[in-house]
Formats: sequence, C-alpha cells, structure tokens
Amino acid sequence: MIKGQLAANKSVLVTGAGGGIGRATALAFAKTGAKVTCLDIDEQALSETLELLEGAGHAIVADLRNIKSYPSILDEAESENGPLDALALVAAVLRRLKVTEVTEADWDFHLELNSKSSFFLGREFAERLKGENRSGAVVTTSSQSWWTGGLDGAIVYAASKGALVTLTRGFARQYGQSNIRFNSVAPGFVDTQMLRNGLDDGAMDRYLAAVPLGRLAEPEEVANAIVFLASPASSYITGATLVVAGGQLMF
Repeated sequence: MIKGQLAANKSVLVTGAGGGIGRATALAFAKTGAKVTCLDIDEQALSETLELLEGAGHAIVADLRNIKSYPSILDEAESENGPLDALALVAAVLRRLKVTEVTEADWDFHLELNSKSSFFLGREFAERLKGENRSGAVVTTSSQSWWTGGLDGAIVYAASKGALVTLTRGFARQYGQSNIRFNSVAPGFVDTQMLRNGLDDGAMDRYLAAVPLGRLAEPEEVANAIVFLASPASSYITGATLVVAGGQLMF
C-alpha cells in the first residue's frame, strides 16, 4: 500500500465502488488519508462499502448512463468532501456472449457504461478543474482484454476497454498543459465476481496457465496501482496504461 501520497485534505471520487476493484479502490484511497466519495448504482452494495470505510466516505447512488447528472454528482461530492483532486473511473459491466448472440442493445450497454460514461464524466471533471485553474488526476480502468480481443464471450467488453486506452491518451494530450493528468490501469485476471460470472469449468485453469505468476490478482493489487496513478508519486506520468496482470501477455 502506498501511504502518505494523498494527504488528509485531498478529495477523491470513485465510481463502481459497490464491489470488486471499485470497493478496493475506495478503501485504498481512504487508507492514504483521502476523503472518498463512493458512487454506484447498487445502493445495498454501496452501503456495505461505507460500512468498511467506517464513516470515512460519502455515498452517491447514481446511474452513470444519465450523463446529465454528472454536474450534480460532482457538486455533491465537492459539497461533502471539498474540491475534488482525483477521479477513479472503475465502474464497468460484462455480459459474456457468443459473437453471434450479441445484439445492438448488448453492444450499446457495454459501450455506454464502460466507455461513454468515462469520456463524459472525465471531461466534465477536467473542464471543472481547468476552469478553476486547479491540477488533478483521472484514472480510467481498461483491461488486458483489449490486447487479447476478449476471451470466453467478452469481445464487446474488450472493445469497450480498448476505447478507454484511446480516450485516456487523447485526454492526456488535451489537458496536459493544464496539469491535469489522465492515466489508465489494465488489469489481467482479477478475483472478482465479474470475472467468474458465466465461465465454464475449465476457463480458470486456462487463465492461470497464461499468467507467469500463476494466480489471479486480488482487487487490492489493482487498487494500489490506481492510487499510485492518482497520487503525487506519479506526477510526471500521463497518457500511460499501467498493466497489472502478473506477466500475462509479457511474451
């Protein structure tokens, strides 16, 4: 864990904080002394995250498909925890489908939540910082799947995650002169319910065989990378994609 890189007066918004990597990220930020605003569509899951934070966080229940709500989301986060310094875009969805089963609705569902929301919320945050002449950091959450093309019915998910790498680089160029940094993490196989949903019995063995470290990542290991990219420890890093995958696709 990176300690002391985010002072107690820093404010962070984490999307997808109801579970998995998002929850781990909220907890990791809190351990650095940051004031954490947690956003998720699942109110019950979000309340469980807040219990783990032991009063150190604020919850916002919101559907990221509603782009018009983004200004009010940022307003609420800043009203509760002060001006935001960092945004961790972790919220994601995955439907495992054969290529021939993918509908237009499935395609739109993945792109809307995994890519479109990150573009518009990231831009809303960056423009707010720029208008106030403040620096800040945004971390998007891509995936190793954008290299593989998606395994076991995850081709649309992979496409949506590849889009995140591109928009992160574009935003890094767009906002670099304003000292607003954009970076991405690309996790490999992480031990979350999202990974396990819909897999056949042999999938996990295949996954582990492809990872030199021979195990799944813990959500906390990805969260630590997100905290690093949002912290002053990475102050000269922007437009980068940090792979957290145990050596998968190293060769």
